[in-house]
Amino acid sequence: MSILSVHNVRSYRGPGPVHFDFSNPVTMIYGQNGAGKSTISGYFYHPNNAEFSSCTLSPAIDMRTFVFSQEYVTDIFSAPFQPGVFSLSEENTAVRGEIAALEEVISQLGAEIETNRREYQNKTDMIARVKEQCEEAIKGSVAEIKKTELWDLMEGVKQGPRLFQAISSHPDTIATTTAELDADFRQLRSSQGNRVLPLAELDMLIINEDDTSLLATVLVPSGDSKLSAAIAQLGNSEWVAAGRAWLTQDVCPFCQNSVDAEHLRKEIASLFDRSWEDKLRRMESIVTQIGSWLERAETWSTAAKLCPLVDAKHPLLLTLAGLIHKWSENLRHAEHKIATPSESVVFEDIASAVADFRNAYAAVSECISTHNHRADNYQNEYQKMAYSLRSHIRALSVDAINGHDTQVCELSDAIGTIENQHKALTEQVRGLYGQMRLLNAQIINCSDTVDNINLSLEALGIHGFRIDIHDAAQDSYRLVRSGRENEEGIFDTLSEGEKTLIAFLYFLETCEGRANRDDHDVREKLIVIDDPISSLSQNYIFEIASLIQHRVIRSRIAAKVIVLTHSLFFFQEMLISAPGQKDRKGLPPGWLLYRLSKNTHSMASLISGNALLNDYQAMWHVLKESRDEQVASIVIPNTMRQILEYYFGFSGKHAKLSVTLDGLAREQGAPGLRAFARYINRHSHADARNIKLLETASVAHYLDWFERVFDAVDDREHYQLMMGQDVV
Repeated sequence: MSILSVHNVRSYRGPGPVHFDFSNPVTMIYGQNGAGKSTISGYFYHPNNAEFSSCTLSPAIDMRTFVFSQEYVTDIFSAPFQPGVFSLSEENTAVRGEIAALEEVISQLGAEIETNRREYQNKTDMIARVKEQCEEAIKGSVAEIKKTELWDLMEGVKQGPRLFQAISSHPDTIATTTAELDADFRQLRSSQGNRVLPLAELDMLIINEDDTSLLATVLVPSGDSKLSAAIAQLGNSEWVAAGRAWLTQDVCPFCQNSVDAEHLRKEIASLFDRSWEDKLRRMESIVTQIGSWLERAETWSTAAKLCPLVDAKHPLLLTLAGLIHKWSENLRHAEHKIATPSESVVFEDIASAVADFRNAYAAVSECISTHNHRADNYQNEYQKMAYSLRSHIRALSVDAINGHDTQVCELSDAIGTIENQHKALTEQVRGLYGQMRLLNAQIINCSDTVDNINLSLEALGIHGFRIDIHDAAQDSYRLVRSGRENEEGIFDTLSEGEKTLIAFLYFLETCEGRANRDDHDVREKLIVIDDPISSLSQNYIFEIASLIQHRVIRSRIAAKVIVLTHSLFFFQEMLISAPGQKDRKGLPPGWLLYRLSKNTHSMASLISGNALLNDYQAMWHVLKESRDEQVASIVIPNTMRQILEYYFGFSGKHAKLSVTLDGLAREQGAPGLRAFARYINRHSHADARNIKLLETASVAHYLDWFERVFDAVDDREHYQLMMGQDVV
């Protein structure tokens, strides 16, 4: 497929592009003047011109392009001389045979080069597909990461080729998880501009072995009296010790009997000596120490909770709570021991709880230190985090990347081999061209083109001018007119038809020949011919059609031929003389036909070979289209004049046409009609005054005025018939 899409240029400014399929060997496009034909030839003549920036040819074609158009005619023949067109002499058959043999070898090598090019393209496409597959794998690997704040670290390389390049070229991998990295990144962001004060250390309470042993010892009154034995037997020493405070009179505080108070006081005092008192004070000191530490622990816990890195469920607070609980239990045991010295008390083991707390404290301290380090070095830490994330993504994609690298390496080696082969082939072709250049120098010339053009001019009945060698050293031509000594400006003295003929013959030679002596471009050709019968009389239409058929289409000098015309007769002549049997749609083999029309913008439609009418019918068809608003009103007057010339000329009533129009021009009360009649009665359509006068007239006015002409000659039925109206 070769699809030309034309948009936003000249008359092609519709809502969307207009498409032309140039896949077939021959494409013909018919359209009235102003319908947009020159835009198509202009695209091929100047494809890189800025005005065609919105036009595309897809796929692009690598062909030698030759374009005949009015612009081409001006460019070539406005200069005082024309570039030579080179051809091989027919005389030296031996050299021509050698050249033909070399061309055959070059053609074969060209086929190998093309195969080589396709292999290169195939390998290149394979690399692209391998890359796409790896891109998709990496894309899948980051799906979970995209849902986290980590994705901000990939700014600038989040998609497609950039993501692929960033990860495939990254040197490292790390063993981690997305969750871990995300937590670290959150901590990093929280540290930005936010240092945290370190937590003070909480001293641990230590109860020595003597105090522990004291708590475990059963305390009993001392002495060996009967009283001490009785108290020891009853186990009520704490009761007796407490009752001393009530022994103030000769009444026993325990049994309320009369006793010698002084004697009893001495007996009891001997039981609870100084050693007993010292032990009680030591146990009371233990209680005080524990209570004091518990108060400090609660205060420290309150301070720790203010740290932004410590939440309510942090191990630091949990282990501290456990430690506080154990010391609270030990406090209760110590208080019980004081109340009942005769009982043995053993503290709960706090070693493991202390170790747990210290570990948690060390972890928090490390966390605070890390946090503050990040706060002090935020940008560096941010870059490290970004690096770690890429290492993580590469680890997730490592299998796909390794597979990609292996395949690309193998394909690159294959491409290297193909490139070496291509280099060898092109060197071989270059050498053969060198040999051809030497052979061509013996027989190549540009004089045959002069003879061919002049013979064609004579065959067409043109004898007033010819083409001649201008400068043999420069291989150039010039126009020569018989009886004129001054060589300058001869082209300007030619009629428009003569200019078209000489330019078209020169163009055909250009298509068949070579641009210079060293021209060995063997690419296929694309030939575009835009209105070759412009300004020519009807007599030459057959000749031009015949030249195109035999020298361009039938000879197959081009892989693709595009012909554009405004002449229906020429269009039909091209179809009639086309080679091969036409299909049921009237299309020759390998041909495609388009019709261009224009209202507010140009439009194109595919047509069959039977779709277009003869010239006279076609012009009436234009009027019907104008009535349906498919043709701009500016083209209507000239179309109407041509219809009237056909109508009155066929019936031999040219004089009656003039009289009729003069009569209409003299009618009163219809200024537009008078202008219209004067315009139709002129013999040149280049009368700018009438065009200026009529350019604002509507299509309905034109048709009304045109109908009056047929009313004036009493043939209204013909008008109604040709316009598809009911005949009244």
